[in-house]
Amino acid sequence: MSSPKNDMSSPEEPVTTANEKQHRPKRCLTCAARKVKCDGTRDVCLRCQRLGIECRWLRSGSPRTRRVTPDLNVTEAGHKRIRTLAACDPCRKRKLKCDGGRPCTTCERRNVRCTSQAHTPGSNTSPTNTTPRDSRATSLSLDDSSLPDSNTLRLLIDAYFNRVHPVSCNNFLHHGSLFETLERGTSPRLLLMAVCGISAKFQDDTMMQEQGQRWIETVKTQFASAMDVVSMTNVAILQTLALHHVQEGNFVPAWNYIALAFRVALQLKMNAYEPPAESAAQARNFARQESRVRLMWSIYVLHCLLLCDEVHSNANLMDKLPLPCNAWNFFQGLHCQTLRLQDPMGDPQQVSATNPCAYYIKVVIIRSEIMRFNQSLVSIDQTYPWQAGSTFHHLAKSLENFRQTLRANISFEVQQMQNFRSSRQLDMLLMIHTWFHHCNCQLYGLWIENHPRASTNFFLSLAPTEFALSCTMKSILHAKRMSRLVEKVLEQDPMHNFIDPWLAISMLDSAQVLIAAALRQTTPEEKQEIFSMLRINIRVLRTMRVTFGLAEKTYNACIQFVRNAGFHELDDTTVPPVNTQRTPHSEMIAIVRRYPFLVAQAPPANQEESLFDDGFGAYEQEEKEWTDMLRGLNTEASVSMDIFDASLSNGQSEPLLGNWTF
Repeated sequence: MSSPKNDMSSPEEPVTTANEKQHRPKRCLTCAARKVKCDGTRDVCLRCQRLGIECRWLRSGSPRTRRVTPDLNVTEAGHKRIRTLAACDPCRKRKLKCDGGRPCTTCERRNVRCTSQAHTPGSNTSPTNTTPRDSRATSLSLDDSSLPDSNTLRLLIDAYFNRVHPVSCNNFLHHGSLFETLERGTSPRLLLMAVCGISAKFQDDTMMQEQGQRWIETVKTQFASAMDVVSMTNVAILQTLALHHVQEGNFVPAWNYIALAFRVALQLKMNAYEPPAESAAQARNFARQESRVRLMWSIYVLHCLLLCDEVHSNANLMDKLPLPCNAWNFFQGLHCQTLRLQDPMGDPQQVSATNPCAYYIKVVIIRSEIMRFNQSLVSIDQTYPWQAGSTFHHLAKSLENFRQTLRANISFEVQQMQNFRSSRQLDMLLMIHTWFHHCNCQLYGLWIENHPRASTNFFLSLAPTEFALSCTMKSILHAKRMSRLVEKVLEQDPMHNFIDPWLAISMLDSAQVLIAAALRQTTPEEKQEIFSMLRINIRVLRTMRVTFGLAEKTYNACIQFVRNAGFHELDDTTVPPVNTQRTPHSEMIAIVRRYPFLVAQAPPANQEESLFDDGFGAYEQEEKEWTDMLRGLNTEASVSMDIFDASLSNGQSEPLLGNWTF
């Protein structure tokens, strides 16, 4: 007969012998698998009870499990849980942890808009408006009334990559990454709105163009609240706004935006670069790093084109930054090593990995140096321009070195034109060659007597005849070649849409040189040739003015120059009179000083004593002092003509771009 104790025992609670107690495990199977401590409590240990998970113990060769109700006040690690009254909508939708903040930490880290709705039964489900901390916390919502529908949005983004992305070294957005963030709903809303606003002008729909202007105004208004945040997204927004104002011909606000963008970029040290480690993670992140590099170059190029302050335009700031890589590596995210600004064209692998826009960057830097030299018209070392070692001599050598270092696949031949056209980079190739000829026109054009800027040339009356004649012929030759470039594009594509707004400036400067050449004593045949070139320039400006406000202003100014020269056969009676004379308040920045018609309207007469005087009187006094000083110098200085013996000065009988075929 068994004892009562044995009768009361059950199969689930077997009697434990001394041998079994000796070999009993010290922790449950669940804690053993998780490699955490266990208090050894049978059936359910304290840790499993807190976590609300199965506590498994080995019973007679098979595990015994028991599920308990989890303790909601304890986290998985065993710590006290911080209770959240209600998770936000994005965290609830994606089943992510939410700390209940507005915005919450998860949404702020993912750069999405943090919204919340009341989900209590019977309550109103109206969203709770939250104010983002910065522009990064505002993301795209396709049902946002301030943005177009999904199809129109993608249409505008494609227009951006076709019409805006390839020009002015503006190719810093990654096409695939932008659409990926669009699908996830994490696209920066203000940046996306700026992209839509700048690309809307390329649409044929008038209502869409007007909506694009409203998008730009909305970005400018809402961006003011995000200015306290230093981020790369904000730098990209500033760059986009500056480019928009350049397209519209509003150079003063463009100068303000790009100057601010440049300073913020330097604060973020975007001009510094450390080679990434050879790892899979760094290789996957190459596209993001390349976008940062390209954005810095885009800002610097526009900074140079707008002729901003000399201190921050110093090319030494960009010495450590690699030049942009080719389009294939960028879009595919393939890591590669490219050249730097001062590197020689020696390594074939790095040369092939470098984007052709590197030549665009180099020639723009040379242009900024020439434009600054033309503003002062005085060499730093106070030597005559025709003397060896002068600034003029150095700039001429820089242009010749640039021409000699161009690769064969950058030549402006039919085959290369079609290759660049297929990759949507024909306008970039055009501007590389156009800027080269434009720089030569600016450097040598000041020695043409009828040139608008020749009246401010201190050295014009002192220059040797041979030097002035050589400069005049070179300037006219390069002005004609600028017209030949666009003519060659139109021969390949008669309906080509020129998308780089800076081409309008080049066409205007070319027209000024050609008009000054036509006013000289030339033969009827030469005059007819010049007129044919002027018609090409006017045709390009007339085509571009439909899209760009800058082209509209330069077209009107070009027609005014034609009128002033008396060339009525080239006149356009629909163009109103334009004031092309510089005014005191057009001296705010160098680019406006050179193109005074970009000022919206002449200032009232009572503003002559304004507190915001730009010092134009001091500028004229400086000109007078230099004139008096130079006229007292010895005019029999040695003349070095070695830099004027290049093949480009051998008359106009050479074939088009004959020296540009490598």
